[in-house]
Amino acid sequence: MPKLVDTTIRLLSQEPLAGKLPTAEVLRVAEILDGAGFACLEVSGGGVFDATVRRRVESPWERIRAIKARVSTPLGIALRGRFLVGSRPVSGDIVGRFVACAAENGIDVFRLHDPLNDVSNLREAGAAITSAGGAFHAGLVYSPGRTGETETDTLVEQARKLPDLGATRVLVNDPTGALVPHRASELVARIKEASGLPVGFYVQGAAGIGLASTLAAVDAGADLIATAVYPLALTLHRVSGESVAESLQGLGHAPGLDVAKLWDAADVIDEWIGDEPVAPTAPRIAVRAAEYDLPTGLVAALEVHLRAHAAADRLLEVLEEVGRVRAEAGWPPLAAPIGQILASQALLHVLEARRYGSVIDEFRELVQGGYGETPEPIDPTVARAVGLLAPPGQLQEDPVTTEDVREQAEGLAASEEELVLIAMFGSDAEELLKVIRARHDRGSVLVAEDADAERGERIRELVKIVQE
Repeated sequence: MPKLVDTTIRLLSQEPLAGKLPTAEVLRVAEILDGAGFACLEVSGGGVFDATVRRRVESPWERIRAIKARVSTPLGIALRGRFLVGSRPVSGDIVGRFVACAAENGIDVFRLHDPLNDVSNLREAGAAITSAGGAFHAGLVYSPGRTGETETDTLVEQARKLPDLGATRVLVNDPTGALVPHRASELVARIKEASGLPVGFYVQGAAGIGLASTLAAVDAGADLIATAVYPLALTLHRVSGESVAESLQGLGHAPGLDVAKLWDAADVIDEWIGDEPVAPTAPRIAVRAAEYDLPTGLVAALEVHLRAHAAADRLLEVLEEVGRVRAEAGWPPLAAPIGQILASQALLHVLEARRYGSVIDEFRELVQGGYGETPEPIDPTVARAVGLLAPPGQLQEDPVTTEDVREQAEGLAASEEELVLIAMFGSDAEELLKVIRARHDRGSVLVAEDADAERGERIRELVKIVQE
């Protein structure tokens, strides 16, 4: 029988929901979901680390530890191959240290995909996961655009390589919701046969066919399905755990889920976000995302940028240009951060009214192979244009290692996990750690109490009441 993975905690901890629920309420939701019967709770990932570091309230590692202390269900994290949780590839040194820290803090399942579907980029992280005793679930990103069966054939070929990397499961990841049911069924069946591994299914998108594709995937042999509780599924275009569980129950594939627990979690979330729109996603944005097979958040971000340049009426022009840029760049998938890179370059073309008059650094690195091998060859004309626009003598910098920042972090990073944060997020991580240090500085607490002893006493009394 298929099992379900819940992504609610991760979604609550990243944009656009980061900070909407207090940490105490997020932990309350985790405790409720722990009793629902999920195979895994996916609690962190790239968006979570980015949002947490930039908000400067708590360490992303703190939240993982707090959840681990309250639940018995295995915890999962979503990683982007050599990018891990950032927007640029990192060194093998940081990959190994990050995975080790995640395992020590309570992560059991690592969902790992390469943004270009170049599975050779998963080798280092896969080895680190296996060494740390974690479950290595290798993801393959489906993004349509090429004709015929090209996308399916490419993913099947990559799936054949995954057992040799130590993967214990293949996950089909559809970030745009473009995987129609019959294609989902075919893809799952072929990947399962080619890899000899169990297959899971992750789908999102505004097209509204996620549930149908999920049921088709299960019928074809998928045995692990990603879901979110109903308020988030509705708001962020995911597949709801409630609807999947009840549908599978009626089709004879009961996942063993206590749906009442999911509604309890939904009630808690509704208390905080039920009365206001969360994501800046108007219906017309969702429609354009479905029409052009793009992630909804990407289309929404493009419109925000166009409005800032008084060019909101040019959205369709930019969306069409994204497709052209993607084709010229070798048809990379649209998962983060590659989708954002392609969209940024397309936006530049439209606003400048010329193509490749200037090139953003990330697009140049993509074209020049800095992120890995694209599914198709780069257009020779574009490769030449990008090469000509490169500043003279520019060399691709080696990824930063923890040793590069050890001296800089002295006196600030008190552990391996904090050193990794500084290596990956630089000054943003330093500011976060300074906030954390100040929060735990006993001296500053004493000064505050001396300045207002009566207020401090009232706070202590309130804490006592809450604890009771």
